Amino acid sequence: SLLLGGRTLFSGILLFSGRQSMHWPIRLRALGFPSADQFTATERELFALASWLEDTHIRQLPPEERGGLRQGSYVALEAYTSELVAPGWVASALQGRDYAAVCSWLVCLALQYAHEEQCGASEAGATIDESDSQLAGLAGALGVEVAG
Repeated sequence: SLLLGGRTLFSGILLFSGRQSMHWPIRLRALGFPSADQFTATERELFALASWLEDTHIRQLPPEERGGLRQGSYVALEAYTSELVAPGWVASALQGRDYAAVCSWLVCLALQYAHEEQCGASEAGATIDESDSQLAGLAGALGVEVAG
């Protein structure tokens, strides 16, 4: 696992392909993304998503440092993914304009943060409260095994 900004992240991040567009709405709705059903991982949507996820779930940067993401700056997005300690393939995907791959990584990271927040966990190894049907449903939709 990896410690980032006081949060423990799991080293194995669940990924999904942008080509599997049927999965975008499920994951984005789980996070509360406003245009989840229309999301197609275009360049414009990548920046909108990165900005929205930073504002609502990830919250790595101080609010005054989020302007570059909102303005669609590749330099800002590269710096942001570096700040989040993204794996090397994310930087390669960004350079190659593989927006779906970058979106996938950001969404998975945000889902981890949302899980941590909902569970109130501060350490790796948090379990899902089986009585939390929304969180258990999300885990099922993602194919994540729930530890009881």
